[in-house]
Amino acid sequence: MNLTRRGFVIGSGTVVATLPLAGCPSFSTIELDIEKYVPVGLQTFSSILGVLSEVGIVINPVLGLAITGVKAGFADLQVAIKNYESAPAADKTTLTGKIATALGDAEGMLQQFWNDLSIPDQKDETLIQSLLGVIVSVLSGFSAQFPAVKSVTALKPGKKVIPVTPKIVSVKQFKKNFNQVLIEAHKEKYAVR
Repeated sequence: MNLTRRGFVIGSGTVVATLPLAGCPSFSTIELDIEKYVPVGLQTFSSILGVLSEVGIVINPVLGLAITGVKAGFADLQVAIKNYESAPAADKTTLTGKIATALGDAEGMLQQFWNDLSIPDQKDETLIQSLLGVIVSVLSGFSAQFPAVKSVTALKPGKKVIPVTPKIVSVKQFKKNFNQVLIEAHKEKYAVR
């Protein structure tokens, strides 16, 4: 095969142009899905807080810190996505890592909230665990789409962890899954719209 300089330059330009995308999800898909998910994730968390209030769970200082951590985790995720959107192509790989870290942190904060939560009634505890599981499973599903990174949020030693199967669903399906848990528990007034 005779390769001219012109042929080599054209061929190597194609390879170089595709290298930044190798191993990274396309922004047109996963990052946009996360961006749509964040406000709904916060809304569902607020619904959980409403259910907790209804069943008489008092927010003590430790739980208050965990709630603040969850909200901050979602806010950090939103900032990571916005930074990725507005960054030049050369910075995308680093910012993809920041999205992955923010996902892990948001998931970790929800796990910490669950760990710090004490619900005396088994039925109410099962409901809250199921609702949190819907949220955490989607965060975990998104996390699986990125290179593994070490989360800075480490779960304190404790008694509880929310077991989940990672999955990615549309926002519409996410709401449906979350609301179904509420309907089955006769708590539909906390459904997300």
